[in-house]
Amino acid sequence: MDIDQRTEKVALVTGGNRGLGFECCLQLAGMGCHVFLAARTLTSAREAAENIHGGAITPMELDVTSHTSVSAAATALAALVPRLDILINNAGIYPEKDDQTTELSAATLSLALETNVVGVHRVIQECLPLLKAAPAARIVNVSSGLGSFAYCAEPSGDFAGYIGTGYGTSKAALNMLTATWAKAFAGTPIKVNAVSPGWCRTDMGGSEAPRSPAQGAAALLKYAFLDGEGPNGRFLGEDGEIPW
Repeated sequence: MDIDQRTEKVALVTGGNRGLGFECCLQLAGMGCHVFLAARTLTSAREAAENIHGGAITPMELDVTSHTSVSAAATALAALVPRLDILINNAGIYPEKDDQTTELSAATLSLALETNVVGVHRVIQECLPLLKAAPAARIVNVSSGLGSFAYCAEPSGDFAGYIGTGYGTSKAALNMLTATWAKAFAGTPIKVNAVSPGWCRTDMGGSEAPRSPAQGAAALLKYAFLDGEGPNGRFLGEDGEIPW
């Protein structure tokens, strides 16, 4: 696969077949990036890619809950491109009955953590050689204000009444994972941040959300093009720092 070694950035978006992930792919393609649109099935990835007109889009099968799938995707990616400049870890789930702590099964909680946290770790690990090959790779882990202790656990917090046993727990864990990966990247040009897109009108966010997928994706991608002085290992939103 031919890419412009000098100018064209290579991007991988997990969960790129719908919602924020799809919008990230759309905007990245419009910026001239070569985008690998990843979804749990190749059929889903191909169907989504067909709806992006213009730009370089390559559909890819990648199930973040499967080590075999992630490893195969990373191997396929390495055979096609020499580096990975941008990684958007967007794949995630919102568990059923998440507002009913006493009824949320351990299996459901485990799946939320496997998808929203372990899956991100798995993707970063498997893509590490390609990320290191880029001049200054940027990783955006899609988080949420619902993973903020300050917002959710404090009585005066913005979301003090929110109960999201699996989702909130997984996003709080993702924030810590991001901070630890940032330490691993110390002394390198790689930057990784946890970023909240805000409450968006997606299948997960619902129709009453105030922000469009395009607005949410723009907030995420703001941190995919940081310069060398930009933040690293932080929890961020469109307007800057979010309290842990």
